[in-house]
Amino acid sequence: MKNEEKIINEFIDKDISKLDNYAPIVNNNKPFFKEKDFEITEGIPKYFEPDELNRASGGIAIISKNTLSIMVEKHLKYPDPNGWTEKINNAKIFQRCHAIAYRLSAKKNDKNNIFIGTEYLNKTIMNNVESEVEQYIKKNKDNYIRILYRVVPIYKSKNQIPTGILIEAKSLDTEFALCRFCYNVEKKIIFKYSDGSIIKDSRGIMKQMKGIQASVEKKIQTKNKNIDFVVNSQTKKYHIGNCKMLNNVDPKNIKEITTKEKSLIDNGYSVCKVCNNI
Repeated sequence: MKNEEKIINEFIDKDISKLDNYAPIVNNNKPFFKEKDFEITEGIPKYFEPDELNRASGGIAIISKNTLSIMVEKHLKYPDPNGWTEKINNAKIFQRCHAIAYRLSAKKNDKNNIFIGTEYLNKTIMNNVESEVEQYIKKNKDNYIRILYRVVPIYKSKNQIPTGILIEAKSLDTEFALCRFCYNVEKKIIFKYSDGSIIKDSRGIMKQMKGIQASVEKKIQTKNKNIDFVVNSQTKKYHIGNCKMLNNVDPKNIKEITTKEKSLIDNGYSVCKVCNNI
């Protein structure tokens, strides 16, 4: 067995539930680059072809101030990675993650650059490592820093979801280097890496709070767009849809109106207690 595989397997085989560091240093922070890896052209990331099980294999690029994005675009629609199923989609903890981060390479989406990762891996664990590379380039703005950067999803057996992501970086111009194993985990949730099934969800009140937050956000959005309301001009209450509170109201007091919810509130109306709980 190659020394690199042996080292990486030590991280794969660890009990994830007992980890205290989700992005441990690998190989004393020394990347496993070979001479041929340095032949890549700056500005042209290379995304690896899927493996024999059609799983994402990652990519490699040279990162510099020229490749960093001007801004990180929000709400872009990313292609589904290989292995993305309805079960994974419905779990609500997985995301379509970039191997080579958009903000580092500023390239359009390529399906071979997308893998299945958790929200915590994507937004926290990998984000911290990516920021380390990005900030090193930015703080050395007077020097032209080029960094060879490789990201490889690491799978155990035939699992569709990687156990972790190996991130390697080495400056071509300075001594900067890093080698980290980023575990593909979601806090307070245990899932099967084979298909994304949730085994245990310990979020409890946090899960409930997220539902409440989503409800509040929906109501805020409602207040700022034109929608159809039914208004009781006598009680100064407004209703959404066929509310049961309208059943015994005198028709002469019922008015239909299309407006912003905020406009009704500004004019002294308040939401019906039943509609407010929808």
